[in-house]
Parts: sequence; structure tokens; C-alpha cells
Amino acid sequence: MLGSAYVILQLQHGSWVTVVVHSTFAASIGAWVATLYLLFCTNSLSKKQLLNADSLKENSEPEIIDFKHIIVQFLPFVVIGGFLVAYQWIDQFSFHVLMSKFNPMLSSNKIETIFGLFNFNSNKLIMIVVSLSVSIASTILPLISKSRYNHEVLRKHISQAYVLFCAITLPACAALYSLSKPVYILFYGNYAAESLYIPMVQISAVIALFMGLTSVLAMILQGLSKTGIALRAIGWGMAVKILCQPIMIYLTSSLGALLSTFISLVIVTIIMGSYINHRFELLDFLNTKVLNAVYVSAFMLLILFTGLSLLSNHFVPDTRVSSGLFLALVGSLGGLLVLVIYQKCHVLDVLKNR
Repeated sequence: MLGSAYVILQLQHGSWVTVVVHSTFAASIGAWVATLYLLFCTNSLSKKQLLNADSLKENSEPEIIDFKHIIVQFLPFVVIGGFLVAYQWIDQFSFHVLMSKFNPMLSSNKIETIFGLFNFNSNKLIMIVVSLSVSIASTILPLISKSRYNHEVLRKHISQAYVLFCAITLPACAALYSLSKPVYILFYGNYAAESLYIPMVQISAVIALFMGLTSVLAMILQGLSKTGIALRAIGWGMAVKILCQPIMIYLTSSLGALLSTFISLVIVTIIMGSYINHRFELLDFLNTKVLNAVYVSAFMLLILFTGLSLLSNHFVPDTRVSSGLFLALVGSLGGLLVLVIYQKCHVLDVLKNR
């Protein structure tokens, strides 16, 4: 990907369209190599298991694979895992039409520029944060599935997932919210108006928090074999997104699509979280020490990153190099301070002991 971009732009002086085409092809090659490697490892592991299995007999009947059962089981995983992409589809097919209707003074190119700022640029930034939450959710799923009939162990695993989610995702979202300007400039340059992209990145950072929480809650419900609740929550969320889209675009123009996504994810989070809390009484199980640790940590992190935001907006030059150096320095110091705060507030002790 990097090699083709360098050759096309620097040596051949080609266009960005050609770069995107070759980058997409390079990504597909990487995906195929990863798939072939996984198939090779799976095949090797299966052969070893067959050779070492004592229970296999020559006269045993061949096992019949129930493909219908497999399809019924994996379809909810596909829907739940890909519903966040559906929000982008809704924006893609409705944003331009609604913006043209409610803001006729804006040209088609201007609307496409605004759409690119939040649906492509800002979305790529928050997916870095969301991936952290998905990693937490992927880790908790097998633990919940294994202990699904042990109520107390389930409460322990779910509460640990909540605390881990807050400990990792909260500072990440706070950092992205407060340092939206240098982060955006580092990745995309300083070609867009600050009044456009800074609010978009900041709202996207808050959306990332609920996207991550939704992913964790959905994985918990899947582990409990309650995919129906997750699917109903997603259905309600989609309905709210579609209904709020024209209203929010009419009221707030360029920020409307992001705000409708935010409202939708809040609804999804409430539906999923209320069921889990009602079944396991997590607010009672999460003792005051745990909740205080999370609250104090979040408050201190917000103060810390707000100060860094004021510093970056007034004293950091609007270049990629200066933004990169500033973020590297802030990232090192901020990561250290986060660990110190968590140690003082006993968040690390909670994660170790639970």
C-alpha cells in the first residue's frame, strides 16, 4: 500500500484516484494472505486433534453437520457486528438530499465536503477508539458463554468488563475530544475550516463512547443467548436514527447526522443496559469503591485533557509535524498520568482483584 502510493505519486506523478485503487487492491491482498494463513493453521490443528483423539473409532458413524443451525446462530452475529456500518449507509443516502432541501444556498460540492468531513475523516478517527471497545467485548464473550449458568461468576465478569471499558475507553474518548484539532491536522492536514471539523470530531468522540459501550453490551447479550434483545434494541435504534435524521439536519445543519446517530446509540445503550442491569443488579454489585474510582478518574481526565486542549489550540502551529510532535509528547505524559491517576484511585486494584 505504501509502496504503490509512493511510486504513483512521487515517481509517476499520478492521481489520488489511482492511489486509492491500488491501496484497495493491496488491502485485499493482505486480507487474502491473512485468510490463507488462518486456514492453514486451522487445518494443521484439526489434523493434530484427529491423530490424538482417543474417542474416534473406525466403526463410528460420520457426524452430520447441521448447516441450518449454523446459519441461525451466525446471522445475529453478522447483524450485530455490522449495524454500525448501517448508520453510514443511512447518512450516505439521506444526507445530501436533506441538506439540499433544508439549505438550498449550499452547493453540491460544499455538501459533499461536509459529508466527507464527518462520514469519512471523523469516522476513521473514532474507529481507532471503537476498536479498543470491540477488543474488550471480544474478550468477554467466551468468558460469559462459559459461565452462563453461574450467576455470581457472570456478575463478576460483566462488572469487570464495565470497569475495563471505562478505564480504557474513557481516556481515549476524552483525549480525542480535547485534542481534536491536532489529531485531525496530523491525519488530514489543515485544509478544512476549524469551525467545521472540530465540532464534528468532538461529537464523534462522544459517539465513539456509546459505540464502544453498545458493542460491549451486544457481546454480553450474545454470550447470554439473548440476541433477540440486542436485535430489538438495534431495530429501535435504526428507527430513531431514520426519524431524527431530517429533524436534526433541519435544526443543526451539518451536525445533524452526527447528532441523530448519537441519539440513536443512546436509545440502543439504554435498552441493552437496562436488561443487563435488571437481570444481574449490577449497580448494587458494583460497590461504591469501584464507582467512585471510575467517577473520580473520569473527572480528573476531563480536567487534564481540557487543559491540553487549550494549550494545543493556542500554542501549537497548524502543521502536521508540530501536531505530531505535540501529540507524541502529550501521549507519553498523558499515558503516564492516567496510570498514576488509576493507581491513586484504585482502578488498577479493582481490575486485578475482580
